Amino acid sequence: MTKTEFYALLVRKTPRIYEGLVTEQDIVISIQASKMHFCDPREDGHATYTHYEVWSEEPLYGLEDYQHLKGSPRQLYSYVPVEELIKELECHGKIQTFKQALKNTH
Repeated sequence: MTKTEFYALLVRKTPRIYEGLVTEQDIVISIQASKMHFCDPREDGHATYTHYEVWSEEPLYGLEDYQHLKGSPRQLYSYVPVEELIKELECHGKIQTFKQALKNTH
């Protein structure tokens, strides 16, 4: 996945919130960036960010170095470089937005 493909995958629901993603293994991943998130730049409305905040309902082992609260059961990762995030997503096969995943179940 290229950076261009990654940025195209992110769909804004609001100025501060991106639509959630679902992996081929049905793992939900939230990738966020705004002045309220652990990202860079820490501002609203950028078309592209260099680092993102990531949440997942399952551990993302490729992002362990970025875990926000080490040892916590919460899977929150802060200031994840876009290149590392792309590598992690590629490990999970096909990635879809929530809307795409819902369409494919009906």
